[in-house]
Amino acid sequence: MATPSTEVAQATGITVFNWVTAIGSVSGAVITATSVVVAVVFGIKTLNQTRHDSRERSRPMVAAYLERDPHPSGIGAYLVIENLGQSVAYDVRVTFNPAIENSGTRSGEDSFVPTVLRRYAEPIPNLIPGVALRNLWYIPDTDSTNEHGGYLNDEPIPDRVFARVRYSDAPLVNAQSTHRYDESFVLDIPTLRGESITSHSDDHLGLHKRSTMALEAMQKDVNAVAPRWLRNNPQQPPTSREDP
Repeated sequence: MATPSTEVAQATGITVFNWVTAIGSVSGAVITATSVVVAVVFGIKTLNQTRHDSRERSRPMVAAYLERDPHPSGIGAYLVIENLGQSVAYDVRVTFNPAIENSGTRSGEDSFVPTVLRRYAEPIPNLIPGVALRNLWYIPDTDSTNEHGGYLNDEPIPDRVFARVRYSDAPLVNAQSTHRYDESFVLDIPTLRGESITSHSDDHLGLHKRSTMALEAMQKDVNAVAPRWLRNNPQQPPTSREDP
């Protein structure tokens, strides 16, 4: 069997080496290109996430909730629509489910439901951060209780209502860059019924009560002393003086 010559073996070795070198170069280029693509994709995703996080931190956030009457003896509650976010909310729309209707109070007193309906009948043009809109929502009827012993609402409003709040983060609500938000909140009276609070004698309400009691006690003493003082110090009628 004939063996290849030295020149043929050397040429074959050079050819294999060139192929290996070429393949290595192509593989390195592919790996480099892939790394660049991965880095670009990752960078775009990071940039988009950063923009999203920034928008979420600076976005408006309009919430609906019930707030107990802050007075210690108060047992009513207010509906509050408040912008808790960092920017202005535009075109704020508030709806209720089930729908609230002015069907009259249990007691026969005037209802405040028409006020609520008028306020949210049309979109609110803008609501700046920190602004809260309040309306009476729950006034207990002390003559009517439910199966748990809680007072029923004198107003024709159920104990649980879903408030839907829709708004945008820019005045041009149909612009491509404008973000529209649609959120729901549960307005639940039984949650408020479970609240327990304490009052202090040195807070502003306690000081007001103590001041009122002190003034009332002073009034009794003044009423008792005033007639005696008037008897001992009769008022002289003013004398007229003629001009010379």
